[in-house]
Formats: sequence, C-alpha cells, structure tokens
Amino acid sequence: MKVNKIGCAALAAISSVGAFAADKPVVDNGLTVNYVAKNQAGVAAAAAATFLKPRIGVRVGGGPWKEFMVNGGVDVTFNVPLIPLPALRVDAEVWGKPSDFGKDRRGNAVSLLGVQTFMLGYAGLGPTYYFTDDQGNHKSGLGAKLLVGLNLPQSLFVEGGLILGPTTPPAFITVGMHF
Repeated sequence: MKVNKIGCAALAAISSVGAFAADKPVVDNGLTVNYVAKNQAGVAAAAAATFLKPRIGVRVGGGPWKEFMVNGGVDVTFNVPLIPLPALRVDAEVWGKPSDFGKDRRGNAVSLLGVQTFMLGYAGLGPTYYFTDDQGNHKSGLGAKLLVGLNLPQSLFVEGGLILGPTTPPAFITVGMHF
C-alpha cells in the first residue's frame, strides 16, 4: 500500500516538474502528460485588448440649471490595466434651453471620471472642465462631476449627473445606450 502511494506521489512530482521544465510532453510508463506553457504574450495581449475595446455611450435628457434645460452627451468608458479603478470614463455633454437651444442659456462640460461598477449600476466621480453662458454672462472653470447610473436590459441605461463648479450646479437625468 505504501509503495502505491509513494509511486503515485513520485509520478505526480515528475509530471509537474516535467510540465514546467520540458520542451515536449512527458511520457512515463505509457501515460502521456500534456501541458500548456505559460503564454505571457497572450496575457499582455488580453490586457491590451481590454484597454483598446472601449464602450461608447450616447444619452439625452433634461434637468434644472437656472430653469429646465435639455441635455445630450457622449461618453467612452474603458478599463486600464494596473490602475486600481474598474474603469475610466471620458464624458462630454452640452445643455441648453429647449426653446432656443444654444442662444440664451447654454453650457457644456468635459469630464474624466473614475467609475465603480456595482451589481445593477455604477457610480463615478472626477474632475470636469465646464463652460456656461447665462444670457451673455460667460463662466468657465474646473469643477467636479458626480454620476450615478442604472444598467437596463438591451445596453440601455438611466443616469443622473451633477456638475459642481458653476454657481448654480446643473443636474440632469438622462437615458442612453451603450455600444
């Protein structure tokens, strides 16, 4: 009985060492042990593919800023290996009065957000550069954008965003789709 246990342990040890060190499959007592060598280039390519395959979103909505405004935006979300955040998101949006979009009251913002994904949704926070035009009163500067979203079926989403920085922070509820 001891011989069988020792023999099995020796066979396992030889097979393991052979799998890591040999250039060919190890053959012992008619038993062929196949192995797959570690492919470090494949791991690097998979990490690069995750980084290079962004998810693009388009959204429309509305919300308060001085009065009710309509809002539209696009975003690109991508994973970056070696950064402790699940994803980074580059976000751009414009808003204006529905009656004369871009004439009387308008604004836009570009943000870089760190996004944390949860079971049904996500949340993000990051710096933003904004520009507002309130009846000829132009303001621009650095601020922050807060974001919460809920993923829906068919790549649809609902999200709420708040831009901190302008004297009256714009807050929008949007509906969109990820591609």
